[in-house]
Amino acid sequence: MFEYVDSPLTWTNFGDNPELLRLVYDADPALIFVKDRQGRFVFANKALADIYGTTVEDLLGKTDADFNPSMAEIEHFLTDDLYVMDRREELFIAEESVTDDSGNIVWLQTIKRPIIDACDVCNHVLGVSFDITARKQAELRERELQLRLARSQRMESLGVMAGGIAHDLNNILGPLVAYPELIRSKIGGDPAAGQLLTDMAQATSRAAAVIQDLLTLARRGSYDLRP
Repeated sequence: MFEYVDSPLTWTNFGDNPELLRLVYDADPALIFVKDRQGRFVFANKALADIYGTTVEDLLGKTDADFNPSMAEIEHFLTDDLYVMDRREELFIAEESVTDDSGNIVWLQTIKRPIIDACDVCNHVLGVSFDITARKQAELRERELQLRLARSQRMESLGVMAGGIAHDLNNILGPLVAYPELIRSKIGGDPAAGQLLTDMAQATSRAAAVIQDLLTLARRGSYDLRP
């Protein structure tokens, strides 16, 4: 048992009460763990066990590979753990993913520190991970909105450009639409010339249809081109 000294916030024998320490660790929403060089958990709290859909008791003595289907994540974790133990340096990981027991991706921000024993040997790593999934999802949504806005702006620019091209082509095409009938009235009934004029009229009609498409793109509507 523990007792108060002077103040309710001052504990005696705190470190000698593993049950109390376990309550503190398991109440922390951060993922707290200690691993050895083989990647086995020698300590873990409830938040970490919940990610893998198991209990703290079942987690101890096992590795990520016993719960995580992603080999890439497992190799990444072990590589970072060995880096910290070999170099005896703290490692800050801004973001990394872990696959939970339902196959969903959870994003974490992790700090790993070496644990050096009394014999100056480092065979364990302490890790504390914070769930940043909500923030990551918000960033992805914002990025998607930015991409949509950029696409919309590009389409608007294309529309303006298409409208300018369409008007220029329309000015060029205008006389060509009237010329076939004017020429036909001048040359009389020459069949060969008449066929050429017919082909010319059909070509200008197709060109007018292309201009119509450009204007539709530019104005996002349907318009009837008239002299």
